[in-house]
Parts: sequence; structure tokens; C-alpha cells
Amino acid sequence: MQQQVPTNEVVAKDEGLSRFFTRVYGYMAAGVLVSALVSYLALNTFRDQYASLLQAHPSVMWLLFIVEIGMVFAFRATTRRSSAVNAALFFSFAAVNGLVLSITLSYYSGRDITMAFITGAALFIALAIIGFVTKRNLSRIGQLSMALIVGLIIASVINMFAQSSFMQLIISYAGVVIFSLLTAYDNQWLKQIYYQATNVESGVGSVPLTNIAIMGALNLYLDFINIFLYILQIFGYDTNNN
Repeated sequence: MQQQVPTNEVVAKDEGLSRFFTRVYGYMAAGVLVSALVSYLALNTFRDQYASLLQAHPSVMWLLFIVEIGMVFAFRATTRRSSAVNAALFFSFAAVNGLVLSITLSYYSGRDITMAFITGAALFIALAIIGFVTKRNLSRIGQLSMALIVGLIIASVINMFAQSSFMQLIISYAGVVIFSLLTAYDNQWLKQIYYQATNVESGVGSVPLTNIAIMGALNLYLDFINIFLYILQIFGYDTNNN
């Protein structure tokens, strides 16, 4: 049986897909770096000033949360803005999230943070590869994961009042599983959306690939940050109970 030789069009699309994912993960990595830098500055260089601000104005914390949510909705409202505006909005979100993260990270040791980051990164990379190479349609897993996030949020709100460390541990394990599944799904979705975007007949081609890459970077950034935070909570629980 004669082996089928890939056409020039297929080769070009595969090369374009590699460049597209390089761009996606470039933006995502830069976003994580911005958040890490802002968190570091808030926890070290400007620790006293930031702590004084939060103590004097507790509403600042809620304001940061509201700004984050508003920026995500604004970002998702349209992908047809200029790529420069979308990139600026993404990195602004990463910076604001770095301030929020610094408050959470202040409760954990450097060792727990480092181990959670390494573990989260390894898990994220593994699921990203699975999502990219698998032939199985992960759309149902993506829909299920999004539905489970609602349950996760409800459980987290309830536990804010219950203050159960064991319930928080269960929530943390569930969070790791849910966002791991989303990581695989988002990578497959990005692969599919790339092929749609390069197909003029699909109608997606009118959206710049850079904007799609930034949107994908935001999704993956959120997946990774949540995996990292839930693993950190698990490590923190183990540390406090040993």
C-alpha cells in the first residue's frame, strides 16, 4: 500500500498551527510572569505599603475582584479590537490578578509555593499535550467541566461560612481535576479554532489570529493559575496537619 504524501497545504497548515501555539503559549507565559512579578513586589518590595492599604481600605480587595471580573467580560465581549488593545488588556488583567494572588500567597511558605508551582506546571503540560494530540472529541468534557465549575463556586461560598478545612481539601482536589480537564479541552478547542480561522468559508477567518491567540492564552492562563492555587491549598493542608 502506497503511503500518502502530505500536500503542501497540509504541511503549511501544520507549520502555521505550530506558530499559532507558540504565540498562544508565549502570551500565556508572559502573563504568568507578569502576575509572578507583581505578586513578588507586593509581597516583598512594597509589602508594608500594600498591607497598610488593605488594612486602611478593606474594600480595595473587593474592588480588585470586581475589576478582574469586569476585565474578563470586557475581554470576551469582542475579539475584533486591535491586537495591541487585547494584549494590553490581557497583561493588565495579569497584573491585577498578581495583586490578588499576593494576598493568597502570603499565607503559604516559599517551599509550598515552589512545590505547588512545579507540580501544577508538570500537570498542566501533561494535560496540554493530551488535549493537543488526542483524537477523541473533548467537547462534552469541556461542557461538563464548565458545569462543575458552578458547583465548585457554590461549594466554595458555602465553605466560606462553614470554615471546614476538610471540605476545603475536597474542593481543592475537585478543582485540580476540573481545571485539568479544562486544560485538555482548551488545547483541543484552540487547535480546532485555528483550522476554522484559516478556513475562509467558516467565517472565523475575519478574526485576526493574534486576537484568537490572546484569547486562548487567557483561557490557559486561568486554567494554570487555578490548578496552581488548588494544589497549593492541598500542600498547605498537608503542611498544617503534619
